[in-house]
Amino acid sequence: MLRPGAGPTRTALRLSRLRPSATYALRGAIADEVTADHDGRAIIEVDLSARLEVQVRPHV
Repeated sequence: MLRPGAGPTRTALRLSRLRPSATYALRGAIADEVTADHDGRAIIEVDLSARLEVQVRPHV
């Protein structure tokens, strides 16, 4: 669960411990999916204007 600090903003979230090169479905982020790099990391962007739940799930 994320909340904006000083008002609405677009921010990046760095994810780690993902499966290397796997694709993940996103909910609550700008993009609908993201692919982890070879080290199992990815960066996603979210618009924070109120409380926001972000979900990251393996793409089936």
